[in-house]
Amino acid sequence: MISQYEPPHIAPSHRPAGCLVRTIALIIDITLLAVLLVIVKLILGQIFEFELQGMVLDPSGHAFDRLTNRYDLIWLVLVLLLPLIYAVTTEIGRKAATFGKRLVGLNVVSAGGNRSGPFRVVARNLAKVISAAPCFLGFALVIFPGKRALHDLLTGSRVVHRSQK
Repeated sequence: MISQYEPPHIAPSHRPAGCLVRTIALIIDITLLAVLLVIVKLILGQIFEFELQGMVLDPSGHAFDRLTNRYDLIWLVLVLLLPLIYAVTTEIGRKAATFGKRLVGLNVVSAGGNRSGPFRVVARNLAKVISAAPCFLGFALVIFPGKRALHDLLTGSRVVHRSQK
């Protein structure tokens, strides 16, 4: 006889968040980050233009190449680190959620339902790379009972509906 898998009992205040609500939160967060990155890119462009105006004419173009390479590296670091910094600082914060998760009423907690510590939050957000690796299949795990993505399973965390107090 095959028994059907039942997720562990979860208190009503720790009801797991499903795929749809997590996706809505993600879309909000991506939109916010995109706006922030556009603003940063505009500021970097202005700084680049200012430095470019002060450059001495270089017929070989080496000075220009060094300047563009430096700004390309700065941009790459910002594109990679800004989302991580955003997610970690907001999930470590008092609300334990990114702005998108807050808007849809979600929190990130440990698997037991307690507040996640800084190490767990950093590990969870770094593990999202693993969830994304094979065609985002690790994220798709939220459709199964327990509603935890691969990065949640790996780090002992979960995304739950905020308790109504």
